[in-house]
Amino acid sequence: MALLKRAALSSEFLQAAARKQINNNKQLTNNKQQQQCVRLLITSSSACAPQGSQQNKNKLAVSAQLSPSLAPQKKRDIKRVTIIGAGSMGSGIATIAATSNFIVKVMDIEDEYTQSCLVNVRRSLEKLCKDKFPNEPRAAKKFIADTLDNIDTTLCLQTAVEDADIVIEAVSENLEQKLNLFARLDDLAPSHTILVSNTTSLPISTLAEATGRPDRVGGLHFNPLLDVQLLEIVKSSDTSNDTVDQLMKFSKNLGKYPTVLKDTPGFIVNRLLVPYIMEAIRMHDSGVATIEHIDFALREGSGLPRGPFELADELGLDLVLDVAKELYRLNPEMTNYKPPKMLVDMVEQGLLGRKRQRGFYDYRMRSPKQKALK
Repeated sequence: MALLKRAALSSEFLQAAARKQINNNKQLTNNKQQQQCVRLLITSSSACAPQGSQQNKNKLAVSAQLSPSLAPQKKRDIKRVTIIGAGSMGSGIATIAATSNFIVKVMDIEDEYTQSCLVNVRRSLEKLCKDKFPNEPRAAKKFIADTLDNIDTTLCLQTAVEDADIVIEAVSENLEQKLNLFARLDDLAPSHTILVSNTTSLPISTLAEATGRPDRVGGLHFNPLLDVQLLEIVKSSDTSNDTVDQLMKFSKNLGKYPTVLKDTPGFIVNRLLVPYIMEAIRMHDSGVATIEHIDFALREGSGLPRGPFELADELGLDLVLDVAKELYRLNPEMTNYKPPKMLVDMVEQGLLGRKRQRGFYDYRMRSPKQKALK
C-alpha cells in the first residue's frame, strides 16, 4: 500500500506537469501532438484526456472505492476488445478476437510495435487460410481483409479504452509496470469495462488492488501456442460471479474451452509445465541424454505433440525463464521451479527460441529437428 500511495503522489505531480506541457504546446501540428500524447502516457494516466473529463473520472474512481454500488454499472455483452501490448501475445489475441468478429483495438507506445502486430496478424491469417480455404483464393482474400477491418491500432491509452467492454493487458511480466497500468486503466476506462491480465504467474488479486473495481478484474491466460483451445479464467477473491459469467461467454465466443480456477501462482498449466521443462534442461545439462533424444522420447513415449525443448522454443525462452523465476520466488521451497544456469545463459545470449530463429534448435535451417531419430 505504501508503494501505491507514493505512486499516487507521483501521479499527481506528473499530471500537473503534463497539463502545463500541453498548454505550452498548443500550436504543435497534429502529428507532434500525437507523439507528445504517447510520451506523456508513459508517466501520466491523463495524457490523452481533457482536464475536466479526467476530473469527473477521478471523482467516479473515488466514489467506487468508497462504495462500489455508487459507480454506474451496466451489464452488457462483450463486443469491443482492447489489447494493451502489441507483442507476440498481443497480436495473437488480436487475431483470435478479430476472426471471432469482435471489434478490436491494439495499443502500444510505438508505431513500430503496432505495425509489427498487424504484420503478425496477417501472417497468422494467411497460415489459417491454407487450411480454411485451400482452393478458394478469393474467399481467403476476403476473409483476411474482413478480419483486418476488425482491428484498429492506437498509441493513446485513452483512445484505446474509451469504449472498451473488456481490456486485456498483455505487457511484460513486471509487477510494478502492471500495477501502474491497471491504475491508469481504472481511471480511463468506462465503469462497465472488465479489466483482465494475461499474466503467466502474477497474482490477479494484487493487480485488482490497484483499481477501484476489483469485482471487475480477472485473469485470462491465453496459451502462447494459439492453436491450443484451453483458456484459463482466473478468479480472485473479489472477482464477481457476473464478471466470471461474462468471461466464460467471451471465451466460448472466441472458440476456446474455458476453465475457471482460483488465483494461484502459475495457475494450472504453468504450475505443472515449468517443472517439466526445467527438469528436461537439467537432464540434458547433466549428460543423461541429448536435446533431440529427450524430445523424441516424450513425443513417442507419451504421445505429446512436442517435446519439452520444442515446446520451450515455441513459448519463448525469455517467457519460460520469467515464469520460472516468479514461481521460484513465490515458492522457494520448490527447487524444481529454480531455473537451470543453461536457461539463464541462453536468454542472456539472446537465444530466445523460434521468434529469434535460435533457441534449443536452430530455425535458420529448413528443418530444425533431426529427422534421423525417426
